[in-house]
Amino acid sequence: MKGTSYFITGSSNLTEAGIGLKQTNNVELNIAETGNNNQYIELAEWFDELWNKKQAHREKTIIDENGNKHTKPFKKYLIEEIEKIFNRYTPEQLYYKVLFELFGNQILTEQENPEFNRQVGRLENTTIYNSLYDFQQKGVLSLIKMLQKYDGAILADAVGLGKTWSALAVMKFFQLQGRQIILICPKKTSL
Repeated sequence: MKGTSYFITGSSNLTEAGIGLKQTNNVELNIAETGNNNQYIELAEWFDELWNKKQAHREKTIIDENGNKHTKPFKKYLIEEIEKIFNRYTPEQLYYKVLFELFGNQILTEQENPEFNRQVGRLENTTIYNSLYDFQQKGVLSLIKMLQKYDGAILADAVGLGKTWSALAVMKFFQLQGRQIILICPKKTSL
């Protein structure tokens, strides 16, 4: 739709009330319109007129805790207030937050679900599970949780790290629950 003009209008503005710093009875109502009709032309003229005016508020008067008045450039004041709303996080903190959102529930499930702990306890008494290395055992438990939560999972690792043995332990877990296990392997073909 080349050549079509768009505009969004409403009451959510870049003011203290608009960004939520002040309580107001004002209901935020926004609409979007397209076209080059009279409404658009009038709105464009109104916007240009406002844009070219001197700022209504160049400074913000602030009253500190002692009752003293100070003035500050409004733009600087607004930026500082917006920064107070948001927290700055390091990339490491964001990474941990993503991991927690993806897998934190699984950790809680293990700690708070006695039935799961009982089932894992039965698995931990099997020969196949005890033949695994620690990293494989953790992988098996994680895989079981994913299977229970998502009804599917992918076990992928480098060659020789025990995917077959880990898969056997997962199958043993479900076998101990009385489920039937079927293993499907593709036919080996020669090139």
